[in-house]
Amino acid sequence: LQAGSFKNKQDAEQMRAEIILLGLDARIEPRTSKKGTVWNRVIVGPFTSRSKLQQARSTLIDNNVPTMVFKHD
Repeated sequence: LQAGSFKNKQDAEQMRAEIILLGLDARIEPRTSKKGTVWNRVIVGPFTSRSKLQQARSTLIDNNVPTMVFKHD
C-alpha cells in the first residue's frame, strides 16, 4: 500500500512518522524514474490478508492520507 511519493526525503519521513503514529508499519523505498529523478515512496505493509489491507487503507483515508494499492515487486 503506497501512502505517498515524494522527491524530498524529509517529506517522506514526515509522512512515515504520521503513519506510525496511526499504529501502522511504514517504510521508505527510494525509486529512480526513467528520467533519473529519485522518488521516495512511503510504503505501508505488507499485509497477510486482504481484510488487513482494507483496514489499513481505511485508517489512512480517514486521516486524509492518499493511498494506492499495488503488488510489491
